[in-house]
Amino acid sequence: MKVQRYSLKQRKYKCRAEITVFITLIMIVMCSLVITVIQAARVQAVKIQSEALLDIAISSAFSEYNKSLYEKYDLIFVDTVYHGESGGDESFCDHVEAYINECMETETGNDLYRLSLKEIYITDSEYAYENNYESIMYQIVKYEKYNGHSGFEEELLDYYIEEKFDEFTIEKFEDLSLNEKIQLVAYEIERDMQSEYSYDFSFDNMLFMASIEAYFESEYGLKSTVTGIYSINQNDPV
Repeated sequence: MKVQRYSLKQRKYKCRAEITVFITLIMIVMCSLVITVIQAARVQAVKIQSEALLDIAISSAFSEYNKSLYEKYDLIFVDTVYHGESGGDESFCDHVEAYINECMETETGNDLYRLSLKEIYITDSEYAYENNYESIMYQIVKYEKYNGHSGFEEELLDYYIEEKFDEFTIEKFEDLSLNEKIQLVAYEIERDMQSEYSYDFSFDNMLFMASIEAYFESEYGLKSTVTGIYSINQNDPV
Protein backbone atom coordinates (compact mmCIF):
# COMPACT_ATOMS: atom_id res chain seq x y z
CA MET A 1 0.00 0.00 0.00
CA LYS A 2 2.85 2.36 0.71
CA VAL A 3 4.27 1.76 -2.72
CA GLN A 4 0.87 2.50 -4.26
CA ARG A 5 0.50 5.78 -2.36
CA TYR A 6 3.96 6.86 -3.46
CA SER A 7 3.15 6.05 -7.05
CA LEU A 8 -0.05 8.11 -6.97
CA LYS A 9 1.76 11.06 -5.42
CA GLN A 10 4.49 10.83 -8.05
CA ARG A 11 1.87 10.78 -10.82
CA LYS A 12 0.20 13.86 -9.33
CA TYR A 13 3.40 15.89 -9.47
CA LYS A 14 4.06 14.60 -12.95
CA CYS A 15 0.67 15.90 -14.15
CA ARG A 16 1.33 19.32 -12.62
CA ALA A 17 4.67 19.54 -14.49
CA GLU A 18 2.96 18.83 -17.78
CA ILE A 19 0.58 21.74 -17.30
CA THR A 20 3.44 24.07 -16.41
CA VAL A 21 5.40 23.12 -19.53
CA PHE A 22 2.28 23.50 -21.68
CA ILE A 23 1.53 26.99 -20.33
CA THR A 24 5.18 28.00 -20.78
CA LEU A 25 5.12 26.96 -24.42
CA ILE A 26 1.86 28.83 -24.98
CA MET A 27 3.32 31.97 -23.39
CA ILE A 28 6.40 31.78 -25.62
CA VAL A 29 4.23 31.54 -28.73
CA MET A 30 1.95 34.37 -27.56
CA CYS A 31 4.87 36.64 -26.69
CA SER A 32 6.47 36.00 -30.09
CA LEU A 33 3.18 36.80 -31.80
CA VAL A 34 2.67 40.02 -29.85
CA ILE A 35 6.24 41.18 -30.53
CA THR A 36 5.84 40.39 -34.25
CA VAL A 37 2.57 42.34 -34.44
CA ILE A 38 4.08 45.32 -32.62
CA GLN A 39 7.11 45.34 -34.93
CA ALA A 40 4.92 45.08 -38.04
CA ALA A 41 2.79 47.97 -36.78
CA ARG A 42 5.89 50.09 -36.20
CA VAL A 43 7.20 49.33 -39.70
CA GLN A 44 3.84 50.21 -41.25
CA ALA A 45 3.57 53.39 -39.19
CA VAL A 46 7.03 54.51 -40.34
CA LYS A 47 6.08 53.82 -43.97
CA ILE A 48 2.82 55.78 -43.68
CA GLN A 49 4.61 58.68 -42.01
CA SER A 50 7.28 58.68 -44.74
CA GLU A 51 4.67 58.72 -47.50
CA ALA A 52 2.84 61.58 -45.79
CA LEU A 53 6.03 63.64 -45.48
CA LEU A 54 6.91 63.17 -49.15
CA ASP A 55 3.36 63.95 -50.32
CA ILE A 56 3.23 67.16 -48.29
CA ALA A 57 6.65 68.27 -49.53
CA ILE A 58 5.85 67.52 -53.19
CA SER A 59 2.50 69.30 -52.96
CA SER A 60 4.26 72.33 -51.50
CA ALA A 61 6.94 72.30 -54.20
CA PHE A 62 4.47 71.89 -57.07
CA SER A 63 2.26 74.65 -55.68
CA GLU A 64 5.10 77.06 -56.48
CA TYR A 65 4.25 77.11 -60.17
CA ASN A 66 5.33 80.10 -62.23
CA LYS A 67 2.40 82.47 -61.67
CA SER A 68 3.41 84.93 -64.40
CA LEU A 69 3.38 82.14 -66.98
CA TYR A 70 0.00 80.94 -65.76
CA GLU A 71 -1.61 84.38 -65.63
CA LYS A 72 -0.54 85.35 -69.15
CA TYR A 73 -0.47 82.04 -71.03
CA ASP A 74 -2.49 79.64 -68.84
CA LEU A 75 0.42 77.20 -68.67
CA ILE A 76 1.35 75.60 -65.37
CA PHE A 77 4.98 74.61 -64.76
CA VAL A 78 7.34 74.64 -61.82
CA ASP A 79 10.38 76.81 -62.43
CA THR A 80 13.23 74.78 -60.92
CA VAL A 81 15.52 77.82 -60.84
CA TYR A 82 15.35 78.92 -57.20
CA HIS A 83 16.98 82.18 -56.10
CA GLY A 84 19.22 82.40 -59.14
CA GLU A 85 20.49 78.82 -58.93
CA SER A 86 20.77 76.51 -61.93
CA GLY A 87 17.59 74.53 -62.46
CA GLY A 88 16.96 70.86 -63.07
CA ASP A 89 16.36 67.68 -61.11
CA GLU A 90 19.00 68.34 -58.48
CA SER A 91 17.71 71.82 -57.71
CA PHE A 92 14.14 70.54 -57.42
CA CYS A 93 15.22 67.69 -55.11
CA ASP A 94 17.04 70.14 -52.85
CA HIS A 95 13.86 72.20 -52.65
CA VAL A 96 11.72 69.16 -51.79
CA GLU A 97 14.27 68.04 -49.19
CA ALA A 98 14.05 71.43 -47.49
CA TYR A 99 10.28 71.06 -47.25
CA ILE A 100 10.60 67.53 -45.82
CA ASN A 101 13.06 68.64 -43.16
CA GLU A 102 10.80 71.54 -42.24
CA CYS A 103 7.82 69.19 -41.94
CA MET A 104 9.78 66.82 -39.71
CA GLU A 105 10.68 69.69 -37.40
CA THR A 106 7.08 70.83 -37.02
CA GLU A 107 5.29 67.44 -37.19
CA THR A 108 4.43 66.38 -33.63
CA GLY A 109 3.98 62.73 -34.61
CA ASN A 110 7.55 62.58 -35.82
CA ASP A 111 8.77 62.54 -32.20
CA LEU A 112 7.35 59.04 -31.99
CA TYR A 113 9.13 57.73 -35.10
CA ARG A 114 12.30 59.90 -35.02
CA LEU A 115 12.57 59.81 -38.81
CA SER A 116 15.27 61.42 -40.90
CA LEU A 117 15.61 61.74 -44.67
CA LYS A 118 18.73 59.98 -45.91
CA GLU A 119 18.49 60.36 -49.70
CA ILE A 120 16.08 61.60 -52.34
CA TYR A 121 16.29 61.12 -56.10
CA ILE A 122 14.33 61.92 -59.23
CA THR A 123 14.30 58.69 -61.20
CA ASP A 124 12.39 60.20 -64.13
CA SER A 125 11.17 63.66 -65.07
CA GLU A 126 9.55 65.61 -67.87
CA TYR A 127 10.31 69.23 -68.65
CA ALA A 128 8.39 71.58 -70.94
CA TYR A 129 10.91 71.36 -73.80
CA GLU A 130 10.97 67.55 -73.97
CA ASN A 131 9.25 65.42 -76.62
CA ASN A 132 8.71 68.41 -78.87
CA TYR A 133 7.00 70.38 -76.08
CA GLU A 134 4.45 67.63 -75.52
CA SER A 135 3.47 68.87 -72.05
CA ILE A 136 2.81 72.38 -73.41
CA MET A 137 0.60 70.95 -76.15
CA TYR A 138 -1.20 68.81 -73.57
CA GLN A 139 -2.02 71.86 -71.44
CA ILE A 140 -3.12 73.94 -74.42
CA VAL A 141 -5.55 71.22 -75.54
CA LYS A 142 -6.86 70.90 -71.99
CA TYR A 143 -7.26 74.67 -71.68
CA GLU A 144 -9.12 75.07 -74.98
CA LYS A 145 -11.48 72.17 -74.26
CA TYR A 146 -12.24 73.71 -70.88
CA ASN A 147 -13.15 76.93 -72.69
CA GLY A 148 -15.68 75.09 -74.85
CA HIS A 149 -13.66 74.55 -78.03
CA SER A 150 -13.51 71.22 -79.80
CA GLY A 151 -11.57 69.69 -82.66
CA PHE A 152 -8.22 68.16 -83.42
CA GLU A 153 -4.98 69.27 -81.75
CA GLU A 154 -4.04 71.64 -84.56
CA GLU A 155 -7.45 73.35 -84.46
CA LEU A 156 -7.22 73.82 -80.71
CA LEU A 157 -3.69 75.14 -81.06
CA ASP A 158 -4.92 77.68 -83.62
CA TYR A 159 -7.55 78.89 -81.13
CA TYR A 160 -4.83 79.32 -78.55
CA ILE A 161 -2.56 81.23 -80.94
CA GLU A 162 -5.35 83.63 -81.92
CA GLU A 163 -6.13 84.29 -78.26
CA LYS A 164 -2.63 84.69 -76.84
CA PHE A 165 -0.66 86.46 -79.59
CA ASP A 166 -0.99 89.70 -81.55
CA GLU A 167 -1.68 89.90 -85.27
CA PHE A 168 1.97 90.40 -86.18
CA THR A 169 2.99 87.23 -84.35
CA ILE A 170 0.04 85.23 -85.70
CA GLU A 171 1.30 85.84 -89.26
CA LYS A 172 4.41 83.81 -88.42
CA PHE A 173 2.30 80.68 -87.96
CA GLU A 174 0.90 80.60 -91.49
CA ASP A 175 1.69 77.47 -93.54
CA LEU A 176 3.48 75.74 -90.63
CA SER A 177 2.99 72.12 -89.58
CA LEU A 178 1.66 71.19 -86.14
CA ASN A 179 5.15 70.46 -84.79
CA GLU A 180 6.51 73.70 -86.18
CA LYS A 181 3.61 75.64 -84.67
CA ILE A 182 4.12 74.27 -81.15
CA GLN A 183 7.85 74.97 -81.38
CA LEU A 184 7.14 78.55 -82.44
CA VAL A 185 4.57 78.94 -79.65
CA ALA A 186 7.20 77.85 -77.11
CA TYR A 187 9.79 80.19 -78.62
CA GLU A 188 7.47 83.22 -78.60
CA ILE A 189 6.35 82.57 -75.03
CA GLU A 190 9.90 82.07 -73.83
CA ARG A 191 11.07 85.25 -75.55
CA ASP A 192 8.19 87.27 -74.12
CA MET A 193 8.71 85.94 -70.59
CA GLN A 194 12.42 86.71 -70.73
CA SER A 195 11.84 90.29 -71.86
CA GLU A 196 9.01 91.11 -69.46
CA TYR A 197 9.65 89.02 -66.34
CA SER A 198 12.99 87.29 -66.06
CA TYR A 199 16.04 86.80 -68.24
CA ASP A 200 16.52 83.43 -66.51
CA PHE A 201 13.21 82.07 -67.81
CA SER A 202 13.64 78.94 -69.90
CA PHE A 203 11.41 76.00 -70.74
CA ASP A 204 14.49 73.86 -70.15
CA ASN A 205 13.92 74.39 -66.41
CA MET A 206 10.12 74.19 -66.37
CA LEU A 207 9.15 70.93 -64.65
CA PHE A 208 5.91 69.17 -65.55
CA MET A 209 6.26 65.69 -64.01
CA ALA A 210 8.65 63.91 -61.66
CA SER A 211 9.04 60.34 -60.47
CA ILE A 212 10.65 60.52 -57.03
CA GLU A 213 12.26 58.00 -54.71
CA ALA A 214 13.07 58.89 -51.10
CA TYR A 215 14.81 56.93 -48.33
CA PHE A 216 13.89 57.50 -44.69
CA GLU A 217 15.39 55.96 -41.57
CA SER A 218 14.24 55.89 -37.96
CA GLU A 219 16.53 56.12 -34.95
CA TYR A 220 15.08 52.75 -33.95
CA GLY A 221 16.69 51.14 -37.01
CA LEU A 222 13.56 51.03 -39.15
CA LYS A 223 13.93 52.01 -42.83
CA SER A 224 11.37 53.09 -45.39
CA THR A 225 11.57 53.59 -49.16
CA VAL A 226 8.88 55.79 -50.70
CA THR A 227 8.28 56.19 -54.43
CA GLY A 228 5.71 58.15 -56.37
CA ILE A 229 4.92 59.85 -59.66
CA TYR A 230 3.80 63.44 -59.33
CA SER A 231 2.49 65.85 -61.96
CA ILE A 232 1.84 69.56 -61.88
CA ASN A 233 -1.70 68.85 -63.12
CA GLN A 234 -2.49 67.24 -59.77
CA ASN A 235 -2.24 70.74 -58.33
CA ASP A 236 -3.95 72.88 -60.96
CA PRO A 237 -4.97 76.20 -59.42
CA VAL A 238 -8.69 76.78 -59.19
